[in-house]
Amino acid sequence: MIKLDFSNILHNIEDIPDNRKVIDHFNDLKLLAHILDREDDLPPGVDADKVLRYLIYMFDVKTPVKEAYPDINQRKRFVLNKINVQADEDIVGDGYGQMCLMNQPWIIERFIAFTRLTGSEDYGILETALTRIAAMQKGLLLLDVSKATDDKNYQEGLERWRETATRARERIMQDEQSLALQRSLTFIVSSQSLGIRPEEYTREWRNRKDIFSDIVP
Repeated sequence: MIKLDFSNILHNIEDIPDNRKVIDHFNDLKLLAHILDREDDLPPGVDADKVLRYLIYMFDVKTPVKEAYPDINQRKRFVLNKINVQADEDIVGDGYGQMCLMNQPWIIERFIAFTRLTGSEDYGILETALTRIAAMQKGLLLLDVSKATDDKNYQEGLERWRETATRARERIMQDEQSLALQRSLTFIVSSQSLGIRPEEYTREWRNRKDIFSDIVP
């Protein structure tokens, strides 16, 4: 296994032994203990501390793992080995496999909480882009377009903001390909402008294993 330098990572957990919770060493992580340290929503055999270690090594904005392993599957194997976890994505009931697939509510919620905490500017960019898209779509539907150029300008503006949103979402996901994660990110960021509180969509997640499926973000 390649020896990497984690000294610049935001949450350096290299010297924290397996029998100590990493969340107890960082005040900012403690603020999200109700998400990052909860146990009641985890699949059997999955440890909340192991999941948090996985998120830190995989998605910290200064993790050296991404540069060392450009291929995300190799990146995952490195991190799983580092935290002493075995995972099988082909087994539906494998909890750590779900973690790697990033397609279940419990890991999506933790991913979003962690990446927002680490200060990703792309959440702000994504929220702005989605807000502008919604405003332009509404304006286009209400406007009595009298000139061909008006319609063309709206379409070009929408496309530019759509591309901005797509790029921001891709940067947040950091090579993850989960459609569930993509949809959840879009919905949760959109919900900020809709006035939907986090406790509402997290409750929807937990109860229905989906998020407001009647709403298309």
